[in-house]
Amino acid sequence: MLKKREPINKYEDLDYLSAIWILSCNDENPLITYKSINYRLGLQEDYPLKRFVLRHAELFRPGVLKSRLDEWKQKMLDGKSLPSWISDIENKIERDNTIKNLSKDDIFRCQFRTKDNAPKSDIKIIEWGLQHINRLRQARQDEIDRKYKYKSPLFVVFITALLTFTSTYFISYKTFNWNAEKERTRQINNDKKRVYAEIIGQKYLLRQLLISRFEALFYSDYHETKWKLNGYPNNSIDLQEAQRWMKESEKLVLEISKMNYDFYKTLGEIHYLYYGSTYVSDLVNKIYKLKYPEIIFPTAEINLTNIDSIKKNITIGIHEYFEKEFTTNVDSLISIISFEHD
Repeated sequence: MLKKREPINKYEDLDYLSAIWILSCNDENPLITYKSINYRLGLQEDYPLKRFVLRHAELFRPGVLKSRLDEWKQKMLDGKSLPSWISDIENKIERDNTIKNLSKDDIFRCQFRTKDNAPKSDIKIIEWGLQHINRLRQARQDEIDRKYKYKSPLFVVFITALLTFTSTYFISYKTFNWNAEKERTRQINNDKKRVYAEIIGQKYLLRQLLISRFEALFYSDYHETKWKLNGYPNNSIDLQEAQRWMKESEKLVLEISKMNYDFYKTLGEIHYLYYGSTYVSDLVNKIYKLKYPEIIFPTAEINLTNIDSIKKNITIGIHEYFEKEFTTNVDSLISIISFEHD
């Protein structure tokens, strides 16, 4: 027997539903833990997240096959595919026990990413989900409107009489306010379109500047280490390259500072224009508090045979770091304001 769907709960936070939907569509791993969502969105321990997911079977699928869960748990025990909340557990024994104790009831997935190693969802699927959530939001508002709508004929007569005898000054005053509010709404919509266009361009430019800066800093260390391994020769190309890359790194610091001024200004405007959206506020704070990576060249383990392979791995690591810590969060913010803007 089909279970009747419960009406929309007035305490259900649809901003968080939008956030959970985007994370389940965009995460590198299609298997999502409830604790991962709590950790990333800063939710309280007693937040009814599991009930929230179960109520929206059109968006999410709870649980996973034991074989897939066991495969993922083995990867995590090997130090791979670790969610941030698990990787932040410093004690290895505690971390391993946490992984081993995970069950299928701790997992859910996006309904459109149920297969093994499913790729990130297409933007059209993400937009469909956001539009669906917006329809839920509108349904809740319609329910509130119906509840408080006046239906008394006497009330209609009273309002008609009141409007009939209202003074010209009062009508003019209200008309002025209405036009002012309409103009304000138009200006806000224009500002939303502008910051949407700005942050897309700024994201690509700033991401490239950040990667280039840390690559330059690392390449300077790489050539200096190579120079030392070769016995500190005079007029060494490696020494010249180390100095050149260090100057390039310093130049890029200035470029990033200039770019950050415009980027943070855009973030501030987005925070103001979408005031009241908890998810937008959380994303803006995460992006604003971006931590730069600490690149450590393992000099004790390096020799002329393995230095180039180490260079390749660290370079890849720089790209992956900014993809995860910067690009993913900015893309999530763009998805939200793109939906609002459309």
